[in-house]
Amino acid sequence: MTAETTGSEAEAAGAGAPPADGAARDRAARDGATDVRAAGTGAAGAAAAEGRALGDGTARGRAPVEGVVPGRAAGDRVVPGRAPVEGAVPGGRAADGGAGRRWAAGDRILWRYRDNADGHVHICRPVTVVRDTPDLLAVWMAPGTECVKPVLADGTPVHEEPLATRYTAPRTTVRTRWSGMGVLKLARPRDPWSVWLFWEDGWEFRSWYVNLESPRVRWSGGVDSEDHYLDISVYPDRSWLWRDEDEFAQAQRAGLMGAAQARRVREAGDAAVELIRAWASPFSDGWEHWRPDPSWAVPELPPDWDRTPARTAP
Repeated sequence: MTAETTGSEAEAAGAGAPPADGAARDRAARDGATDVRAAGTGAAGAAAAEGRALGDGTARGRAPVEGVVPGRAAGDRVVPGRAPVEGAVPGGRAADGGAGRRWAAGDRILWRYRDNADGHVHICRPVTVVRDTPDLLAVWMAPGTECVKPVLADGTPVHEEPLATRYTAPRTTVRTRWSGMGVLKLARPRDPWSVWLFWEDGWEFRSWYVNLESPRVRWSGGVDSEDHYLDISVYPDRSWLWRDEDEFAQAQRAGLMGAAQARRVREAGDAAVELIRAWASPFSDGWEHWRPDPSWAVPELPPDWDRTPARTAP
């Protein structure tokens, strides 16, 4: 499952044109973890394997501007960006996201995924809001963020379990720290995917990652979604690759996704590919030049990270 993992493995997404072993390293790019402690029942997981991106196609672009959000494409018209610190409390603040309001830049919310089998929250990532409009939610997951992810009951990382039993072996959840560079996540309200941006150390841009998922449901403390296994890696040279097709097929064999849903997910992926081929938003919007506000503190993982949403937000 694409969204299931955290940290230094996320540093393994290929830069520029994908290397021969890009599939394994892009899978790592969504994962990696350190400082694993039990968050639910069962043994704590081991730190996930670390990876290093190869290749020399990294986009360097123009000098970054701290705290500035790039313009957003609206058809052929570019809407100028604004500084994400506008209206924010230094270091960020807890947001209630209640009905009738948008989150402000610097607010802290939870980005969560529900298990495909039982619907319980099994992935939780505290993030800082970069932009929240009717057209886009952009959030930043900082290095060192304490997250929750699933592991097997004996602590084995999910991606290390053989594919045949990956989705049937007993699981638990663990707390873990996101290591390496952070991740910028972009999501339009009705899109059945979100787009993640990865950088090398020193802010050399590496790649985009299209995570196919259900459209996010907003609630007072954040957004909830369900991962759909299939993903797409997109590189600065505009090349792209399907990812995790093996997991997508295995999830269907394991009964976690029916034929009708699988068709919808594949159609969603095809729609995302059309955006990539056209080099449309968000790939053309300049988000790779964005940088987080240095005043933002790393959000904390609350004790009730798996709480049931009390009310929805717009």
